[in-house]
Amino acid sequence: MKVLVLGASGFIGKNIVLKTPGNIELTGTYFKNEITIGNGHFEYLNYLDEGLDWKQIIEPYSCIIVAARANAESSTERNAVSHRSKVAFTKMINAVKESTLKPFIVALNGSLTYGNRGEELVRTDDEINPVGFA
Repeated sequence: MKVLVLGASGFIGKNIVLKTPGNIELTGTYFKNEITIGNGHFEYLNYLDEGLDWKQIIEPYSCIIVAARANAESSTERNAVSHRSKVAFTKMINAVKESTLKPFIVALNGSLTYGNRGEELVRTDDEINPVGFA
């Protein structure tokens, strides 16, 4: 199985990389912090780049794990990054829909994305306003 981990250098992504079985062909991406741990191939990717060819990026994979999270300093920048992330991941999902392999997508986010909701679960029909992007 060929797996792509977007955000392999972050807290969640790095732990996925470290726990990936040896029989998985893993490709991990990083933005700021190059990653060299675990078994796999790692490459730079700015998923917010509007010029990305998502079809080409996702085509070889049967599973895509999204553990990437963009960061921003101010509330205004966070809103802009949130919008750019939505645009980027919408393009990625559209590429998956058009893909011949139809890879699975797994998205993982920490509390910085959705805020501390305690025991309250985030549901698909919730109206969420991301507050993190630390």
